[in-house]
Amino acid sequence: MIRPTRTSTTQPRDKGVSVILGAMLLTGILMSAYVAYQVSVVPTLDAAAEATHMREVGGQLSNLRSELDRQVENRTMAPTAVPISLGASNAGSLGEAGASGSLRFDPNDKPVRLWSNRLLVQQLNGTLVGGTSEDWRAADGASVEEIVEVLSFRLRVDEVSRTHDGDSLTVNVRDLNNDPAGSLEVYVTDPLGTNYHVNIRVLDASGNVLYDEPRAYHHTNDVSPYWVDMLSPEYRFDRVLSDADKPLSVSLTGDGLDGDYAITYKKQTSTGTTRLVSGGGVVYDSWKRTWTGGTLVYQGVTDQFEAQSYKMETGGLILAQQQGAVFKVRPHFKASLPDNVASITLTIPTLRGDTASASGGGTGTVYLTPEDQYRVRGEASNVSLEITTDHPDLWTELWRTELVEAGLTEGTGFDIGSTATTAKLDIWGLLDPDPASDEYDVYLTLHQARIDVDVDG
Repeated sequence: MIRPTRTSTTQPRDKGVSVILGAMLLTGILMSAYVAYQVSVVPTLDAAAEATHMREVGGQLSNLRSELDRQVENRTMAPTAVPISLGASNAGSLGEAGASGSLRFDPNDKPVRLWSNRLLVQQLNGTLVGGTSEDWRAADGASVEEIVEVLSFRLRVDEVSRTHDGDSLTVNVRDLNNDPAGSLEVYVTDPLGTNYHVNIRVLDASGNVLYDEPRAYHHTNDVSPYWVDMLSPEYRFDRVLSDADKPLSVSLTGDGLDGDYAITYKKQTSTGTTRLVSGGGVVYDSWKRTWTGGTLVYQGVTDQFEAQSYKMETGGLILAQQQGAVFKVRPHFKASLPDNVASITLTIPTLRGDTASASGGGTGTVYLTPEDQYRVRGEASNVSLEITTDHPDLWTELWRTELVEAGLTEGTGFDIGSTATTAKLDIWGLLDPDPASDEYDVYLTLHQARIDVDVDG
């Protein structure tokens, strides 16, 4: 008897269990891969996105600093707007938000102080002020060398009368090769015995007469002292000076006429740069200036990348993080030592305005409007600068590096000090070792401006 074959009823159920187990295993593998991706890969990608965002903001703030420079240096009085990113330009991985940040202006009125025991101001807001208190020097036998440009040149003849018939005072010009480049001569004649003449004759480099005209005076007229503005277009002596190959030199020789001269000029230094040298200007004893300004701060918000912030203060852009702070963009402070005279160039923008902020992603805008500028060039007995800051070590290190590289020595030409909230610099140069001396040992160029700041987001 043949028994019928029995069919197993458990096989389809076993297959279903296998499929479920396989799906669960695959899901577990995918979840493990996802977790591993989130733990090891995502933080790296997010950190990279956050770092890119902070670099982008740093570049935008550097552009803002460039706009400040343009406004401080009077290249433009027009207001300007600078966009600043408040959220990452690219989203984070798997839909996660990228880096973001907040922008704010804090009008904390931190003071910047600049002072000198004595300052001879030669240029004020781009205008030459020589002549208001000129430094007159004996003309006969005098010489001035390494002249690149003459800005003011005046002659004062002590006494002119009929008794000086035939007497003269001559200014000779020589070019960079020491070849004659022209001259100006003041001479007296008495052709008729009743009226004497004061003559001015100007010759060019070839000896051609550019000007030779007399002015007649009766014997009873006293025109002493006799003044000559040698840059007057009438005499054409300015053409002689401009045509001579630079640097040029001038010498003064008296033959019966005595007098003095006062000159303001740009001198070529031993380093090839130029500096203003003045025989005139306005002298200020105990010259002091104080400006107050706020800070513009960008605070980055990050999950993976190291927390960073940017701060704009007194012309410097500071990048701060847990390890410390550095200048992302250094403030404008330049030092040199032409002909052993300390030369300092400062650019000081002070930011003013009301408290303002922007956050929440997207793009914020910083509006900069120049309110006023103050520009000074002159010679000083000393220069002292004090800045209120949260990072005094950055400022002192910047000053020290720049001055030492220029050839000055700390303790003999300058001194640096600091507190927890201030950085202080004293410069007195090399010509006179006494810091309290009134001798002009420092050449100062200052560009300062007050900039109104507004933040919109």
